[in-house]
Amino acid sequence: MSSEIIPSKGILYIFPFPLANSKFFSQYEPIVSKLNYFVCESQKGFISFLANTISRFNINDYEILLNNEHTSNDLSVKNQFLSWLKLGVDIGLVSDIGLPSVADPGSELVLLAHLQNYKVYPLVYESSIMAALCASGLNGQQFMFHGYPPYETSKKAKFFEQLLKDKILKKYTHLFIEAPYRSQAFFENLLHLLPDDALLSITVEAHAPDMLIKTDYIRAWKTKPLPSLKKKRVVFLFRAYQ
Repeated sequence: MSSEIIPSKGILYIFPFPLANSKFFSQYEPIVSKLNYFVCESQKGFISFLANTISRFNINDYEILLNNEHTSNDLSVKNQFLSWLKLGVDIGLVSDIGLPSVADPGSELVLLAHLQNYKVYPLVYESSIMAALCASGLNGQQFMFHGYPPYETSKKAKFFEQLLKDKILKKYTHLFIEAPYRSQAFFENLLHLLPDDALLSITVEAHAPDMLIKTDYIRAWKTKPLPSLKKKRVVFLFRAYQ
């Protein structure tokens, strides 16, 4: 397990499920051993995850919520998840294989956690972009990485105007990075460039001790004190819901 500081309570942990290397699971054990609540695709997949993570377990020690293609529209799933959030317990999110929320179930519950001001922690160390996407709660089925946005103000405004007009692309999650010294300015630009009902997510200094991940509507961002992003490494994500 890496040595960065992880908050101790009220967290939604997102666990990647390795495609081949079972030794990768061992780094999860310190966290999994303290969790009793999990969201998973299937009980079989969850048992496989536990079997590869910790040496001894009793499946009856865990509260399991199934979230898959058969239950995604079931309000009882969201209601149960909300009840766990209200308890203030830590929760694990696991896919049968791969990364939850990215071409796999989970994004709606991650978004719900954000909107309830619940902490989200992606255990994805290889890519800040994938960590940001799976932890955002935004569309992980259709997304585009744009790299750096246009530098000039006029070109930037035109770029976003065209992006928001496209009926197909505005359903996608759009990801951007920016030079750390321009992070604050770009963040404030987005608050003016995007419509109030768009969702904007930021992942700041992924896996650093002061990591911040937050998703909210533009209208909500505008009403709260903004975080300082000066000289910070940030992944910006948004989705226009119209």
